[in-house]
Amino acid sequence: MKNLNLDLMPVAGPNIDEMFRQRERKVPQLHACIQRNTVAAGFLREEMLQMKPGPELSEAKRALARHNLAILEARRALLIEQHNLAIRDIERQTEELKTLLPLL
Repeated sequence: MKNLNLDLMPVAGPNIDEMFRQRERKVPQLHACIQRNTVAAGFLREEMLQMKPGPELSEAKRALARHNLAILEARRALLIEQHNLAIRDIERQTEELKTLLPLL
């Protein structure tokens, strides 16, 4: 959970625009990673149904576990990124409200 706390810390500096551009690209990449690994895991499961017990089936099980792990890691990263986007949106809205408050 330490990574989560680090990911949520505000970042400031001269390259902040580049950081946001990278984050914008990150979400579609995570979705693509989840989709690719889900499809690969599905094909692998189908193949495993035809396999007989032995080293080939054992290797297929390990490969399936790797695909499932990649899916879980990508989902975790996607949730963190969505959380960060929501926090930034809330902060932006809060600042907008603070600027409007004196006008009321």
